[in-house]
Amino acid sequence: MKRGRRVSEALPVQVYLSPDDRERLERMAEGLGLTKADVLRRGLRALEGQLLDPNAHPLLGLAGIGKDTGGDLSYDPAADHDRAIAGGPWKSS
Repeated sequence: MKRGRRVSEALPVQVYLSPDDRERLERMAEGLGLTKADVLRRGLRALEGQLLDPNAHPLLGLAGIGKDTGGDLSYDPAADHDRAIAGGPWKSS
């Protein structure tokens, strides 16, 4: 009886990284004891969880019903809501 070839469920992806990002990836992989692919997989899952978790939305934090973003509320969030929201999980870096 001839067995078929095992087909992997994972598919390759090619990603172009800047030298800084490449160094960052290598440093994280080494520091965590993971492969670079595992670091990228974990980062993808973390970003998805951060963006899709309805409790992480910064407006819920302002209303006091979401996650505490740990932001500086020494100012009035009602008057300066852009500043309050900018500290949330969707802040781009």
